[in-house]
Amino acid sequence: MANHPKPTAEPVVIGYPAAGIAAPLPSATAYAYATPRPDPYYADPRTGAAFSANRNLLLYRILIAASVAFLLVGFISFFLWLFLRPSVPVFVVSSATVSAFNLSSSGPTPQLSSSFDLALNVSNPNKKMGVNYFHVAAAVAYDGVILAETALSPFYQEGRTSTTLQAPLETRQEHVGLDVAEGISHDRATSGAVRFDVMVEAWVWFKTSAWSTSSSVMKVYCEGITISLINDTVTSGSMAGPTKQCQSEAVRYSNANSSR
Repeated sequence: MANHPKPTAEPVVIGYPAAGIAAPLPSATAYAYATPRPDPYYADPRTGAAFSANRNLLLYRILIAASVAFLLVGFISFFLWLFLRPSVPVFVVSSATVSAFNLSSSGPTPQLSSSFDLALNVSNPNKKMGVNYFHVAAAVAYDGVILAETALSPFYQEGRTSTTLQAPLETRQEHVGLDVAEGISHDRATSGAVRFDVMVEAWVWFKTSAWSTSSSVMKVYCEGITISLINDTVTSGSMAGPTKQCQSEAVRYSNANSSR
């Protein structure tokens, strides 16, 4: 007699679970089909503060480096200036003549026509420094009033050398004050000579092979250049007496700098 299998307590399930039987829970390794939202981003306040602090530190270091470099250049230039000690060039009026001198003192506005010819000896006393002269101008004055002026060519002068400048100055029917006309006429009548003043102005800078100063304005004043003019009828004359040394002064407008 054939043996039949005994029925089991639970029915056999094929496909979907039978009614009344709960589906199994998902395992821990199962993947969700929907992508979870990322966590919200919160900026770290410490990051911005650190960036600002680093930037301020960088600017502070740049400022310190620039200040140190500026002071270093200033100290080097100052010590070079003290070591080299550039001296102002020496100007001497070696000769002076006047021709075609005609002073019209009639009327309320006297007029002057004249031709001056000056010879200026320029010496550079510096042993190691040359001098560059540019924007050079010369003038002749009487009692502080300029009678004639002219521009001269720029030039360069080596150390311990001398140069002669020729300065022709002309004035044609220049109106002068009544005081000037009366003063010139009085000098000619009493002493037979007229005392003029010569002025020179130039921009200069001193230079060595590796270093130079900044530009300076040099002012030269030659007082009391006496020219013989015997009387009112004489129209020409020359400098009376020996050569005349001038007073020179250089006014520096900026600090010394490196070579050009």
